[in-house]
Amino acid sequence: MNLLRMYRAFALAVTPLLISLSATNTSDKHSCRCRPYEPCWPSNESWDRLNASINGNLVEVQPVGYVCHGNTFDQAACDNVKQLSRNAIWRAAQPGALQWSNFETYAPRNESCYVDSPKDTVCGQGRISRYAAEIETPEDVRAALKFARKHNIRLVVRNTGHDMAGKSSAPDSLQIATHRLKQIEYVSDFVPSGANAHSPRGPAVTMGAGVLGLELYTAAAAGKYLIISGVCSTVGTAGGYILGGGASTLNRLFGLASDNVLQFTMVTADGKLVVANEFQNENLFWALKGGGGGTFGVVMSVTVRVYPDVSVVNALLTITQPAGSETFWEAARDLFAAQPALAIEHNYIRVAVFPVASDDPSMGTLLVEGRLFNATVNTTDEKFAPLREALDSAGIPYEYQSEHIPSYSSYLTRPLYIEPAGGGTVHGSVLVSEQLYQSADGPSKLAEVVSKLQLGPGSLIESSTFGGGQVAANKDMVDSAVHPSWREALSLIDLYVNLPSNSSFEMQDKAQALLTGVQMPLLLSLEDGRMASYVNGADSLQENFQWQLWGDNYERLYQIKQAWDKDGLFICKVGVGSEAWDEEGMCRTKSSD
Repeated sequence: MNLLRMYRAFALAVTPLLISLSATNTSDKHSCRCRPYEPCWPSNESWDRLNASINGNLVEVQPVGYVCHGNTFDQAACDNVKQLSRNAIWRAAQPGALQWSNFETYAPRNESCYVDSPKDTVCGQGRISRYAAEIETPEDVRAALKFARKHNIRLVVRNTGHDMAGKSSAPDSLQIATHRLKQIEYVSDFVPSGANAHSPRGPAVTMGAGVLGLELYTAAAAGKYLIISGVCSTVGTAGGYILGGGASTLNRLFGLASDNVLQFTMVTADGKLVVANEFQNENLFWALKGGGGGTFGVVMSVTVRVYPDVSVVNALLTITQPAGSETFWEAARDLFAAQPALAIEHNYIRVAVFPVASDDPSMGTLLVEGRLFNATVNTTDEKFAPLREALDSAGIPYEYQSEHIPSYSSYLTRPLYIEPAGGGTVHGSVLVSEQLYQSADGPSKLAEVVSKLQLGPGSLIESSTFGGGQVAANKDMVDSAVHPSWREALSLIDLYVNLPSNSSFEMQDKAQALLTGVQMPLLLSLEDGRMASYVNGADSLQENFQWQLWGDNYERLYQIKQAWDKDGLFICKVGVGSEAWDEEGMCRTKSSD
């Protein structure tokens, strides 16, 4: 048994005792949250009263896999869940599911409830919340917050469950589920609350916190405008996505998603509904633009700028070579080297590297995906010509295609953007500056580092041009909490380590240890640790996360957190103020003063 497993076995045996002692041997009665096995846990009657106060919208949550196990096994229901479990839209609407199955599990109690585990496997609650308040109004939120505060219960805010650091869930928690907030309202000349009526900000959309990117794109296509949302169409745009900065294929055209926010409405920790914009609650407005989700309150709606629709040419170049071969990494270098020139004129260029293909471990795959805005097929093919010539000269075969799409907003509603879900992953990221890409040895250095990451079948590293263009231009135009290195970045490197949908704790431990101990240090070494990780793509065990995610902005963020949530009602992994709590936000480890 390895040390992690020994620790977990020990923790399983002594956790109730330690929590009891910590609660009784301290002057702070709220040093630990209340757990279901403690006398402080609310009675069924108390939960019933909360349910009545929010119009019957309280759900006692079970992991979605519970119908496939033990005494709760139901063949028809299990077959249905298995069929739906890979559907990200379905998962987004389930309080008992997350998009990534490994974050549903809880190793200290050896709890999991995978859909595809054997029938006789014990189904445990894991990190899935005990109850969910499926809120529809600010009054619903206020009631849930009051209940959590009164009973000292761990609180989480869940939108679609996409977060890859585990922020959307926590063991023994009360979940505030925002997925029913589906408002989408277009205004031709939006005036922020508190602004002079003669100071409109132009066309804008106000969206509820539960609106999916696909729903937003569909409304935009009907209205013939463009709106910035996530690459994954099932991300909740007004949730953690925009609160973490907001990476998009449109960043180079229009800036980060958070750069385009005009106004937030939010319920605070003390239950007040507030408006935050450039005219009122300015500090909160600044913090919500990049300071992270689930941290300052429950965002009910966000108002953002929208833009005229554009045409786009979608280009795709694909290379398949023997895994680990010299030719494979030579091709990777050529693709990285081509990114800056292809991205000129605010284009989105993504280079994806699969060192070991999931369907054939002897081969690896590389691809370049381009979205070239207001371009033609001819001009796009001309832009790709130097890369294709370099590959031809090196004798590296490839496939290439390009397609003109008249409306990008319509293109984003295509079914292919409903991505699969339900698998497992650990994830990390780092920004890479344009300076590194343009340097003589930058692309070679990047390819060399990627070659050392020890990625297995199906794992992926991708470089996406989420920086530069308007993101860089906004350096002196937009004041927000995002890490300053966003303004000098060309691309975001995302590392996705593939795990089975029913990964064991040992498998998760091994992948996480490799990510935190080897892979992330390698990626951060590209520019001597000076470039940020993306808030929405952070390693859940990132050391010095305060600087890595926010840089010098962290001190101000922490002060704002203390002003709006001094008691730490809203705590999440690698979130502002989380350093005062244990990994799951259950017990204080130090004073918040």
